[in-house]
Amino acid sequence: MRLAGLAAAALAAALLGGAASAQGPAADVASLAVVVDGQPRALIALLRADGTGRSTLVGAGVRHVGQPAWSPDGQALAFVRTRGAPGGSSETSKVHVVNADGTGERRLTAGRHDAQPAWSPDGRRVAFVASRRSLGASIMVVNADGSGRTRLTAGSWDRDPAWSPDGTRLAFTRGDRRGLRVWAMNADGSAPRPLARGTSPSWSPDGTRIAFASDRDGFGQTCYHDCTPNHELYVMRSDGSAETRITRDRGDDVGPSWSPDGTRIAFDSDRNYPDANRFDVYLANPDGGCVTRVTNSSPGTGGAAWRPGSGPAPAGPCGGDAPGATVPVVDVDPRRLSPGSLFLGKSFRGMLLSHVDGGFSVYDDCALARPRGCLGQVQLQNWSICRRQPLMYGGGPNIPGGPALVPRYSWRRGALLAQHLGGSHTDVHTGSSTVAVFPPRSGPVHSIVDALRPVGGQAGAPLPPPGFPVRVLRQVREAQAAHRRLGTVRRVQRALGLTRERVLQRLALGRALRGHRLGPPARC
Repeated sequence: MRLAGLAAAALAAALLGGAASAQGPAADVASLAVVVDGQPRALIALLRADGTGRSTLVGAGVRHVGQPAWSPDGQALAFVRTRGAPGGSSETSKVHVVNADGTGERRLTAGRHDAQPAWSPDGRRVAFVASRRSLGASIMVVNADGSGRTRLTAGSWDRDPAWSPDGTRLAFTRGDRRGLRVWAMNADGSAPRPLARGTSPSWSPDGTRIAFASDRDGFGQTCYHDCTPNHELYVMRSDGSAETRITRDRGDDVGPSWSPDGTRIAFDSDRNYPDANRFDVYLANPDGGCVTRVTNSSPGTGGAAWRPGSGPAPAGPCGGDAPGATVPVVDVDPRRLSPGSLFLGKSFRGMLLSHVDGGFSVYDDCALARPRGCLGQVQLQNWSICRRQPLMYGGGPNIPGGPALVPRYSWRRGALLAQHLGGSHTDVHTGSSTVAVFPPRSGPVHSIVDALRPVGGQAGAPLPPPGFPVRVLRQVREAQAAHRRLGTVRRVQRALGLTRERVLQRLALGRALRGHRLGPPARC
């Protein structure tokens, strides 16, 4: 699952700060274990299926935890701990087991790359995936005490094991040259056969149906370096017949998980803001009706696992947010910004503060169930005005030149705004800082500037006037004096040994500064 996020300490503090109780879920509604993502760590939280009552079940501690799976009595949780550099030769993953109250953690498997645990209905065995880097992955099974490790499959890439409710069969995903398909086999690994094109099977409690995800319809896509089609959810009979598509959204719908009472299917989706690839946990009826968002996550939640015996699945609200989804699962702490940085508060125009790193802040998680009400991604980069000032463009590595050297200037709240590069971003020069604003396409730059404030400050107060370095002011005055003396840009070029764009750049900045108060020059 594609998720991204923040440090584990901030995640744990936010979860515990918003938790109603760490004693476990109330019996009147089912509960879920979900993965709360972080970079480089994640943790596993326990929450009610209406989004309330959050508590930390498994802290990060090491680099990453994920892929929770409950024992059939709901008293133990299998999950995966990962160590080492992501994707590196030192990375290892093991299946661990912990009690439902978070105590008694123990390692279950000893392979180098073990993942995706699934508990058998009788609680005696755990199926999991053992992979060998480029050599493929197999479905394995181990006794609940860690003994009796046995290989069940030897396909190219087998994963996503799921036990049938009677324990006689396993559904799984197999990848080969023909793509990804859902297969089923006997519990001893015999008689495997393909059922449908798709991934991530989940059995209904009565064993008659299987939910799965598939990208077969190409309905929507996610684009980064390359574009990949998004998934929708399907339900079919356990023999592979009567496939029915149950979701229709341009976001990515993945990881279905059938509730113990059979009334709801939990799944992960980035539908409320697909461009950010931030997943939330949703619930839907088995026919796709009454979709409810359970988590409002920044940076992301997913991998929901229903806790057996915890209560019935909630029935709604249909088409909206569950009660707990109005509060973010993770509350990003703006105090982690570098001193003196400006930001937009913890939310802006429906977008949540999703990531901070030094002087950088990103708003790319829509806080609303209906994403049309959200502005879209906003990114802010705080720089020293010594490093980012109007005359730098075209003069350093990786800095584009050409007509974009001459920005469009305006003043707002006492700060100088310089719109660069065809409007893709605007530099806000204020005090000894420059805030590079990257708005949504055709985004409201002025409203973003109006919301800028230091951590703990209020929006709307005047911003300090820019204090440009002495060398910048000297270059501007030199170009202005030469232009007054010589009369044309061409003559100034020759006299100062500059390109036409450089002369225009300095003259434009001089015109923008005329009649405006400046702050003390920055000491660079």
